[in-house]
Amino acid sequence: MVQRRRSGGYGWRTRSTEDDVFSSWRRVYCYTQRAGVCARIKRGARRRERREAKVEIRAALAER
Repeated sequence: MVQRRRSGGYGWRTRSTEDDVFSSWRRVYCYTQRAGVCARIKRGARRRERREAKVEIRAALAER
């Protein structure tokens, strides 16, 4: 599994919600049982990871 870097401050999708969704605890919490909640949190986390990766790649290419 890919190690996910998480950072807070993105509205309601904070680090704790991502931790809840990406772990097996999502079966325990009530708010993750609603339709689309986990998918939305995961989609936001993946978008943020791609955005951060693009910045890192551009910085590495600029150094060359």
